[in-house]
Amino acid sequence: MESLLISTRRVIDPASGVDAQMDVLLRGGRVVDVPPRQAARQAKQTVNVRGAIVAPGLIDLHVHLRSRASCTKRPSPAVPGAAAPGGFTSVCVMPNTLPVNDSAEITRWMQAPQRSAIVNVFPIAALPWAVPARN
Repeated sequence: MESLLISTRRVIDPASGVDAQMDVLLRGGRVVDVPPRQAARQAKQTVNVRGAIVAPGLIDLHVHLRSRASCTKRPSPAVPGAAAPGGFTSVCVMPNTLPVNDSAEITRWMQAPQRSAIVNVFPIAALPWAVPARN
């Protein structure tokens, strides 16, 4: 498995209380160690990301799965792909799409591998509601 050292950046991990300058060693795309500087010799490749922050993936709890250019609310497969460069690994998709996410079939369609989402897609289902009667 190829290894990659991410060098000279700030590492923030709220779960472990880390907020420090350190190197991160990846193997097979996964963090395997937060090594001292001499570990740079172990890595097959080194990337210097000075000024960047390395942190766990973010989750966006309120995503609209449609194109900004579109006036319709038709789901756009590009939206989950747009989340990844911003550090988001998961998105929760609002149900106000056409078709409305009100069935298991629509939910499965939103999560279908054919849509090629590179982040986790968690559709939020639409719930029926009633407008109160006016007196």
